[in-house]
Amino acid sequence: MFEEILFRTFLYAFYVEVAGKKKFSHIQTFFCLLIMIPPQVLIHFPGMAEIGSLLVMTAAFGLPFALLQWIVDLTSAVGAHTLADLIRFITFGAWLVFE
Repeated sequence: MFEEILFRTFLYAFYVEVAGKKKFSHIQTFFCLLIMIPPQVLIHFPGMAEIGSLLVMTAAFGLPFALLQWIVDLTSAVGAHTLADLIRFITFGAWLVFE
């Protein structure tokens, strides 16, 4: 939950504060999502120096969780993130977390 709040909700709140009371256009919404996703992906996969790997992980993990939070709510994003982490830990073991 800490990650969702710090890396996505805080950035979203900052973006809304900067935008003021204006309604977001499609381009502004895209840039808001673009700002919210990379920090979340980079904290889980810090060794990714290649842009291709970053884009794949962003599309596979970051974008679905950000959209889930954006469309539904924070609780659903936290639940989906927990499920993905649980599957990752069961599949690859806890050693992947400490790399």
